[in-house]
Amino acid sequence: MIQPAKIKLKVGSIELEYEGDPAFLKEGLESLLVTMTDLAKIAPSEEPAMEQEQEATVPREKTVKPPNGHQLSTSTLAAHLGAKTCPELVVCALANLELIQGKSGAVRKEISDQMKSATAYYKSSMQGGNLTTALSNLTKAKRINDIGSGRFSLNATERTSLEAKIAAI
Repeated sequence: MIQPAKIKLKVGSIELEYEGDPAFLKEGLESLLVTMTDLAKIAPSEEPAMEQEQEATVPREKTVKPPNGHQLSTSTLAAHLGAKTCPELVVCALANLELIQGKSGAVRKEISDQMKSATAYYKSSMQGGNLTTALSNLTKAKRINDIGSGRFSLNATERTSLEAKIAAI
């Protein structure tokens, strides 16, 4: 069994963490570094040292807000992303928790609560064993990560894709 590769890069004010298939690092690392260097040239500069020290103790996650500045609900995300199944609604719930609310992953109950808040999309059959199956299948499909202690987070590729879609809402 191939061990997942881990890498953490920081170029200017841009940080990237990757954990997954080692083939990505062999095939895509050079283009990733070029892209990060280009982004670092246009990204805001580093924060003052005092704020950086505070940031080390209180991590901030990147959040995505649409140009109109409004917060988006899981229901709105489900509508714009076309969620029709339990796994699709799980992804919408995690997107809301991580990208809109700024959390770094979520436990099953938080995901379930977010799913239930999307009343037009949530079905009672999406609880219990079906939610367990959806979380397991999404993890196996590498769309979400099981980060331990019953916590889940969006996979880096999924997160990047969703950030772009949410920014366009």
